Amino acid sequence: MTNEGWWNDVSVWSFKKGEWDEVTRTKAFCSDSEDFKNRVKNKNGKYFLVGDDYEFAKKGIIKKIKIRLNSK
Repeated sequence: MTNEGWWNDVSVWSFKKGEWDEVTRTKAFCSDSEDFKNRVKNKNGKYFLVGDDYEFAKKGIIKKIKIRLNSK
């Protein structure tokens, strides 16, 4: 099992016309600040936020989640 305190929200924000807008959010298991680096991936010109599936992790299985970032 993983330590509940090491789960954090990872989110991507956009700043446009003087306002912040949250684009997307996911859970991620992070043991130190290095784990937050490289959470946004570019694959063939499409961007994804990489997180971890919390429900699978509760069963002892680490499964990655990729959420596509759509431009607004």
